[in-house]
Amino acid sequence: MPLRLLRALRVRTGLAAVVVAFLALLAGAGAIPVSTASHEAEVRIAAQLLADGRMEFALQRREAGGGWGERVLPRARFFPAGATVNRWLASSPLTVSTGAGSAEVRVAAQRLADGRTEFALQQREAGGGWGERALPRARFFPAGTTVNRWLASSPLTVATATPAAAATPAAPTPAATPAAAVTERERASLVALYHALGGPNWTDSTNWLSDRPVGEWYGVTVRDARVTGLSLKDNGLRGELPPALGHLTNLEHLELGGVTRSRGVALRGEIPREVFELTNLTSLDLFGEFTGEIPNEVRNLTNLTSLDIGGSLTGEIPSEVFELTSLERLWLYSRFLAFTGEIPSEVGNLTNLTSLSLFGRFTGEVPSEVGNLTNLTELVLPGQFTGEIPSEVFDLTKLTSLRLSGGFSGEIPSEVGNLINLTELRLSGGFSGEIPSEIGDLNNLTELSLQGDFVGEVPSEVGSLSNLTSLSLQGPLDRIPREVGNLSNLTSLHINGFSGTIPREVGNLSSLTGLALYGEFTGAIPGEVGNLASLTVLTLWGRFTGVIPSEVGNLNNLTSLDLQGDFSGAIPSEVGNLTNLTVLDLQGAFSGAIPSEVGNLTNLTVLDLQGAFSGAIPSELGNLKLLRWLELSGNQLTGCIPRIFQNSVTTVKVGQLPFCD
Repeated sequence: MPLRLLRALRVRTGLAAVVVAFLALLAGAGAIPVSTASHEAEVRIAAQLLADGRMEFALQRREAGGGWGERVLPRARFFPAGATVNRWLASSPLTVSTGAGSAEVRVAAQRLADGRTEFALQQREAGGGWGERALPRARFFPAGTTVNRWLASSPLTVATATPAAAATPAAPTPAATPAAAVTERERASLVALYHALGGPNWTDSTNWLSDRPVGEWYGVTVRDARVTGLSLKDNGLRGELPPALGHLTNLEHLELGGVTRSRGVALRGEIPREVFELTNLTSLDLFGEFTGEIPNEVRNLTNLTSLDIGGSLTGEIPSEVFELTSLERLWLYSRFLAFTGEIPSEVGNLTNLTSLSLFGRFTGEVPSEVGNLTNLTELVLPGQFTGEIPSEVFDLTKLTSLRLSGGFSGEIPSEVGNLINLTELRLSGGFSGEIPSEIGDLNNLTELSLQGDFVGEVPSEVGSLSNLTSLSLQGPLDRIPREVGNLSNLTSLHINGFSGTIPREVGNLSSLTGLALYGEFTGAIPGEVGNLASLTVLTLWGRFTGVIPSEVGNLNNLTSLDLQGDFSGAIPSEVGNLTNLTVLDLQGAFSGAIPSEVGNLTNLTVLDLQGAFSGAIPSELGNLKLLRWLELSGNQLTGCIPRIFQNSVTTVKVGQLPFCD
């Protein structure tokens, strides 16, 4: 029976666009039943932003009286705060039922470069795949919404049967429902998994080992009385995967492992070969401290569209991976980049790929056949590559993220300007020549990082990248262009290896929270730096001269101030205004006394003042009760060190000065 999604003819006013909270390809189905003979159901997506940055989502069904029913929560309903920009992900499925039949739907969403989230709804088709994304009219959720406030999208209509089919009653079919019973063998396999992976200590083990239907066990999806999905990522699993997983022969989605702040990476051992006999899998996502190599049996998983494996794996990526031509996403991560060998030319066979990320110590050149992957939106290849980046990479015009690192040589070609959809560009290697001015054509960029042995100047066209939030440049370049001051959305500016002076226009970057400049900079620090009221970290290393401008005292949000150069004069007393500082590190040819106002900085944990300071150590330093590092050596100070530091400070470097009585 063909399934379809229809946009609602009416758009409810007053509905805010909503962020959809979801995890990629996670299993666990719920149901939204109704007792009506209609073949259509009207639904809307509801979501709320949580205090920790995650988003929780639900689905609501319009009731017969016209109101909206209770929010139905998928088991996997939390979307992490740091989702990749412009990457569509999908929730676990929910079943919508009417008297005429049922339909399985899932929410799809992507985070946009401007911080908004766009969302859609997908319906499972008769063949088992997912249909096109249907976009509600109100589908954009702005960044910075109120925490713990539920919002709802405009409605969409789900067709649970075609009108023709609804006219003829049909025998009920076993939809994806938690109530379906599974075989004793499959239940026993899940019980073995629970015991092998520390089930009693899981973050969520709702209904596991209970008498409730297996489809109601947290993270388990059941369809047609068979287990088809198992999603327990970031759920506190510990131990080795049991071979009994191989008995779940109808699995389509398997997602296990992950990292938790309190427990770290917990899955270990080799991945059982039985996993690679689950030939119905369409998505496989395993993350832990897995050891060994990816076995050749991976060739059996011909239905895979998504393969994510991360651990402490070694050896070469087996060539059989590149035979899985249905893959749309391939993400292989080895801790400490332990994968070796070359990336084979057969990677060009995976023409359905939209995302390719391979982390290892790969050698040789990036194969030109990567250019066959014309559907790629994300390409991430860190390694020890040699040679030039193949020109074919710059024909992949759908790319939104490009990250390459290694021992690349040659210049970045002007064709980089073809990649107009890029939001992230990170290139690191032994690049030579100038940075091409065509970088300025990439108007969608939000992150730009270029590291190499570049020469010349940064092209002024960089100043036209008005969407940039992060800019990192490294190389022996001549100067920072004044046009950088046009980047009003910039929150992070990191430059290493440059010479010349700091342009005053840097003071226009009112959104900056982090400014770090290292190199052979000369001249004075411009007073306009004091305009950067959002700064939390200011690090300037170079051959700066002159005094530290008193305007630095305006930076009330600073937590770290690290200035090193050939500064002269006294430290301005206004430094004492920076009461949020935890690190104060000033090194130069300073003179005069340490200002007593430093004693106002009661949050300091690190105080490092090196120069030619003279006079007595101010007694106000005794107010710094949180201090753990004190460095005052190399000065001409007199007096004594506050005794409070004798036992509380881990590291004290004060020359021959005694502690006070």
